[in-house]
Amino acid sequence: MYKDIFVRIVKKLSPSTNIVSDNSNISNNLKYTIALELKENLSLASIAKRYNISITSVQRVMDDCYSDF
Repeated sequence: MYKDIFVRIVKKLSPSTNIVSDNSNISNNLKYTIALELKENLSLASIAKRYNISITSVQRVMDDCYSDF
């Protein structure tokens, strides 16, 4: 019951925008930039360090953009 109430409150307080996708903390522009750097064969660790994000976040962007691999 409390979880349902919390979810409804959070949804009301979370505006929708095209700058950041829903349920994401990384901007769409940063995701695009990461994808371009991945295309240049830069390491996950170096990209993560450059943008102060986790290696897992870089991995998720790679999985979303390059799902064929």
